[in-house]
Amino acid sequence: MILDVRTIVAMLVVSSVLMAITIAVGTRMGHGSGIVKWAAGLALLAVGWTLLAARGAAGFVGVALADAILVAGLCFGLAGLVEFGGRTAPRLILYGPGPITLALVTALLGRHDAVTLLTGCELAVIFGAMGVAAIRLGPGVGPARWMLVVACFTGAIAILLRAVVIWLNPATYTDVFAGSNQHASVFVVLFACTIVIPVAFLLMQRERAAVELYRLATIDPLTGLFNRRAFLDLAARELARARRLKSWYAVLMLDLDFFKRVNDDYGHQAGDRVLAAFGALGSRWVNCRAPSRSASASLLQGAAGLSLDAVIARADEAMTGPSMPGAIKSSALTSLQGTDQWSRGSER
Repeated sequence: MILDVRTIVAMLVVSSVLMAITIAVGTRMGHGSGIVKWAAGLALLAVGWTLLAARGAAGFVGVALADAILVAGLCFGLAGLVEFGGRTAPRLILYGPGPITLALVTALLGRHDAVTLLTGCELAVIFGAMGVAAIRLGPGVGPARWMLVVACFTGAIAILLRAVVIWLNPATYTDVFAGSNQHASVFVVLFACTIVIPVAFLLMQRERAAVELYRLATIDPLTGLFNRRAFLDLAARELARARRLKSWYAVLMLDLDFFKRVNDDYGHQAGDRVLAAFGALGSRWVNCRAPSRSASASLLQGAAGLSLDAVIARADEAMTGPSMPGAIKSSALTSLQGTDQWSRGSER
């Protein structure tokens, strides 16, 4: 039984359209997350596959346009991944490869092996670049990025192998719809990639949204410290762990003296900078903390051989160190510590 390549290409058209609609309508992320470019890329792929399926009616012009649009569609997907990673994709990636491919394929029309090798190498390189871009996103987007990486590299290998086989056997594969299971299997792989890659991208979007939602629910935006609710939840777990390990723990409160003077003398923006610097310094020597407007409660555990006195001394040193804004040091800003310590054999 020989697989029908034309049917698989029709399935590629339908899947590209459906995934483009799903990404464009089914997500609520902002434009800066790569959603728009990814949906546009899938739409271009649908157009390219449609022209490829109708190449008998469209003639040579349809062949050249189909290859150029397929390349452009993948480039939009690559740009969407780059944008998702927080960078701006160069315009050359978006608008360069498509016209270049159109010109080169038009010059090579009539030589099916050369056209296939050219477009195959281009598509393989773009697939590979998408895989590399996904790897560079890091673990913060969840394990779905490895789905995307595997799918991209699999697609790149399949397309490149098809191009090389056709280049070496031009008489056997005279048309894109040539009847061969080996030939059709490449289109099956591309169909799978059309499903897996967008789904992985959606899962990465969901993972990032969950991380951002957790940050908004637990982190004070000014100081970068845990808010009261998160502090109490973490403190309960850490106190239980300290009791289980029979190590000391302490609650340390740091208060900024004369904080009102900073606001009065330098303005509230300067006061905000003091709080932000205070939070950044505190995060270096405490494990969980809950800020107020001029104070921070911190939970300390016995770790790394440090005593409570050593941790407090480090806090004092940090408060007078070079990291505090210079103009604010002269305002007699100091810190006061109040502690309540528990150690082995004590249940205060």
